[in-house]
Amino acid sequence: MPFFTLKLRHKLTLITMLTSVGALVLACAAFLGYELVTFKRTLTRDLAILGDVIGDNSTAALTFGDNEAAKGVLGSLRAQHHVLSACVYGPDGRPFASYRRDPGDDLAWPERAKLDGFESSHQWVSVFRPITLDHDNIGTVYIRSDLGEMEAREKRYAWIVGLVLLVSSLVAFLLSTRLQNVISGPLLHLAAVTREVSESRDYSRRAISIGHDEIGEVIDGFNEMLSEIQTRDASFAATRRSSKPRSRSARRSWSRLTPS
Repeated sequence: MPFFTLKLRHKLTLITMLTSVGALVLACAAFLGYELVTFKRTLTRDLAILGDVIGDNSTAALTFGDNEAAKGVLGSLRAQHHVLSACVYGPDGRPFASYRRDPGDDLAWPERAKLDGFESSHQWVSVFRPITLDHDNIGTVYIRSDLGEMEAREKRYAWIVGLVLLVSSLVAFLLSTRLQNVISGPLLHLAAVTREVSESRDYSRRAISIGHDEIGEVIDGFNEMLSEIQTRDASFAATRRSSKPRSRSARRSWSRLTPS
């Protein structure tokens, strides 16, 4: 696989970047999800408050059966650009007065009022709020809002998250490039010394240990191994020199006894 063919410094840089960016992506996704859920709850709460205000202002119109007055109350929702439609239901649960932002919207509100609660889809959210007078239920308010503000917020968050990921990736790359030398430096030095000893057979070479961590222990063990090999070779050389006969006749006899 291509990853295993990379050099050590490149592997460390890549692992550091992937770890940092992966953790940041998870954090951003959790934050974005929380913000969107919170926004939808806040929108529902605001719609409920708006519905209570509309209901309080519609009690007189429902009491006296003044349809035009109820429409005038709902007309104040034009200032709320996110409101798609609204409806005031009478005591019988049928529409009494209505408002719609788009005149061509045929499904702007349900045909019958429902209990106090809310509904939602991927395009809108709506609430039902009761209209009470002297603790008696005299009607219901229905308000439907689009999710345009949430979609705009999603786009802003997407740009922010993309910018944060880009800057964070760049910072992670620069830091990992600088800091990976703390680990890769001693290992690359050890690899270079190993290569030199293997090629020259010079066991007097030593790797420099600059730490007391696991890498330092490996370097110390490597140096001890070189010391043992150097001592063994010196002992063998001394044994061979001491075993050779010193007189000429003895050397002849030695040469005849020693196979060439």
